[in-house]
Amino acid sequence: MEEKKRRLDIRSLDVIALLNHLGISYSLSGKNVTQGWVEVNCAFCYDAGNHLGINLTSKMFSCWICRESGSILKFVQRAAGLNKKDAIRLIKKFLTGKVVEYEYQSSSNKRDDVTLP
Repeated sequence: MEEKKRRLDIRSLDVIALLNHLGISYSLSGKNVTQGWVEVNCAFCYDAGNHLGINLTSKMFSCWICRESGSILKFVQRAAGLNKKDAIRLIKKFLTGKVVEYEYQSSSNKRDDVTLP
């Protein structure tokens, strides 16, 4: 069953500007930092090192210590202590693109999009 949904295309998200806004320190280079990733303290296990990586292309995250992973939305909710609706509002402020409409099957789950409320 095809349907149109408004989806937030987060591929244009400026992750660095978002982290700066949240006051989260990060590393773009150095030990254990892979090109194309930004490393931060994990908001899920609170390990003292920068073990949570956010991929700057896919906007997905993964912690090397606790193995928590997911979308930037999940990270922002936890790191900023926001509910889903407020986290989406915050993320939208740091998009360089715009909200677009996609046709997709309702059972699909695109990793680079966030459904708008």
